[in-house]
Amino acid sequence: MVAGPPRLGFTGTREQLTQPQGAALFSLMRGQFPFELHHGDCKGADAEANAIFNSLRLGADERVVMHPQLNSELRAFCAPLHPMDDAIIWPDGTVTLSYEREGSVLDSVPTTRF
Repeated sequence: MVAGPPRLGFTGTREQLTQPQGAALFSLMRGQFPFELHHGDCKGADAEANAIFNSLRLGADERVVMHPQLNSELRAFCAPLHPMDDAIIWPDGTVTLSYEREGSVLDSVPTTRF
């Protein structure tokens, strides 16, 4: 069992979310607070999920953990807004390849998927 707040993992398209997708994600996140958001720090949907999370954030119980990839052209470079926010950097000091990153996001959360 995971200690601390529940975890929500998000991986999405490199394109922007549609208005209905954004509204659904906002509604889902609002109903889950407080929780810890894990995402891949990719341009597009990951960055939008990060922004939605930050718009709902209430305090220190909410945390963002980014799982960035090696290709910096695809990264959103979401700025940590809280001292507890973090980016997963592997022991050799690198970030991950895209397919490994998605696996690390999903492996860091419970198996319930929406």
